[in-house]
Amino acid sequence: MLQFGTKSVAVLAAAAAAATMLAAGTASASTMILVSDTMNTAYTAQVQGPAAPFTGAGENVYEGPLTFQVTDAFHPGPYNLTAFCVDLFDDITLGNLNLTYETWTLGTNRDTNNQHLGAALSATTLSRMTKLLTLANGFETNMAANGAQLAAIQGAIWQVENPGYTVTSHNAGVDAFMNTYIARTLITDPNAAGFIAEGQMKTIISLNSNHQAFAYAWTAAVPEPSTWAMMIMGFGAIGATLRRRRTTAVAA
Repeated sequence: MLQFGTKSVAVLAAAAAAATMLAAGTASASTMILVSDTMNTAYTAQVQGPAAPFTGAGENVYEGPLTFQVTDAFHPGPYNLTAFCVDLFDDITLGNLNLTYETWTLGTNRDTNNQHLGAALSATTLSRMTKLLTLANGFETNMAANGAQLAAIQGAIWQVENPGYTVTSHNAGVDAFMNTYIARTLITDPNAAGFIAEGQMKTIISLNSNHQAFAYAWTAAVPEPSTWAMMIMGFGAIGATLRRRRTTAVAA
């Protein structure tokens, strides 16, 4: 366990869609290997809710982008895939992974090892989550500069997906973004200010290990894989293993 201080931290993920994944389609599953991953750990939040480890004072979590290096049968070499965490209740590590994942349709708030273990998600909830994932597309061309917005989208996804839980960032600006984004998912009039046009959502779940599920979305315009690779920026190799629940230096 990597130690940062005295409070627990969970790994989370954020950000975008990968154009190179679209060959999998929306009706059938395909497998891939998550070779490794990186994330921006600049933002943290506190999650409180009715189930452990979020009861009482709650759990402090990382709230920043996580980018995977992926290989699959459809592409000649590895490529980057950046996605949001859609599972608060399992874990992931940073660095070398070599995990087998599968693309599929999200149905519950905990989906790991090909088991639908969590609460069922309604069509309305899935629509709101897809809007948030689609919203992230506008911030992905410069992930370093838009870290606060991407962290806010991650927090908003967790809160919409888990209505009995609260997500409070340790950054007031992230909280402000998050509250705005959550409110925007409730706007249904396409002519209203703040309306988010809904893209298409895809989930990846672990097949042979109990690890977090992740989701991304895309809109109609999809760049070439080589162009997309230039758009998605990693945050450098992080060799140390970082499990979901660990400590971080967060001011009391």
